[in-house]
Amino acid sequence: MKRGFTLIDISIALIILGIITGLSIPLLMQTKGAKHIEIARKELQIYKKRLISFYNQTGNLPSHTPTYTLPHLSLQIPRRFTLDPVSGIPYRYFAETIRGDGDSIYVDGNAIGDIGAVIISPGKNGKFDGENATPDDKRFQSTSTGDFDDILVYVSQAELVITPAVCTSYQVTIRNTSGASLYVYPVKSASNYFTMPNGSTQTWPNASPDEYFLISTSTGFTTITTNVFVPKKYDINGNCRVYINVYRRVSNVPIFTTDLD
Repeated sequence: MKRGFTLIDISIALIILGIITGLSIPLLMQTKGAKHIEIARKELQIYKKRLISFYNQTGNLPSHTPTYTLPHLSLQIPRRFTLDPVSGIPYRYFAETIRGDGDSIYVDGNAIGDIGAVIISPGKNGKFDGENATPDDKRFQSTSTGDFDDILVYVSQAELVITPAVCTSYQVTIRNTSGASLYVYPVKSASNYFTMPNGSTQTWPNASPDEYFLISTSTGFTTITTNVFVPKKYDINGNCRVYINVYRRVSNVPIFTTDLD
């Protein structure tokens, strides 16, 4: 004769379920936090490259604002990506833009040159720690003890060398590692878009200096699904070659990094 579950059986099952839940939730949160930290590190490296590219094109770094927010318009970054994915608060940006005044930014006690910039993520604790809390003194740090968990990248004067504009055309290579198909439209040289399946790579050997590429998750190339880049702004090495890796999508917007070639 079969019998049903007793109250003791149910109680034991609930206790076991509670233990499993209690163990899995912290692990899940830890994994999610680590992923956000990795995203922040990648984004900071992308923004550093864009700062260098901006300097190559203009001869200047974007100035910081009174609130030290990332200059998203100058760097062609959608405003929502100025928020740190770890804490949800804005990245901090500080720049020294006057060459020859002898007034340097210091990182970990070392001068980075008359011109330079820092970008900082506040990390999991959601606050700028140590010297990073007071940007006006131009002293910053990338490491410390205790609960310090800021993530910092900087652009030094030694990295800022203006590249002569000598390219009459650019070899543009786009790789799609975003996990889904993308649509690429070189507006000035093509009458239609190109479909790029995930994992594919395509090269345009003779893109003109004023060409611009639309990269979208939609064939309609709507503003909410499309990113754009101009090859000459991403030729960081000045060798007339640009390599774009579209590595993820955020709210259906393709996000790319410019790899040095």
